[in-house]
Amino acid sequence: MQLKLPKVPDNWEKDSRNLPIVQVEWTDACTQIGWKSWYELETAELAVTRTIGYLLPSTKDIIKIAPTISSNGEFADTWMIPKGWVIHVKVLK
Repeated sequence: MQLKLPKVPDNWEKDSRNLPIVQVEWTDACTQIGWKSWYELETAELAVTRTIGYLLPSTKDIIKIAPTISSNGEFADTWMIPKGWVIHVKVLK
């Protein structure tokens, strides 16, 4: 599946206020902690999640998102989501 992502401005490092804000809906991997019956494992499903943040320059395989940007241009709690896990990307700004 080819994802259509908004363009990240060339000057994004100088002015991060111009970064697109997106909501990424994606299927997350999960683990099963502790002992589980075969039925519990057979019926377990992956979680579909939504992550909102500033879209950073991404690669051909990964979408990079930062939910928080400081006034000095540093990023906190960034996400790197494999594009193969992405269901939909919605542009919010």
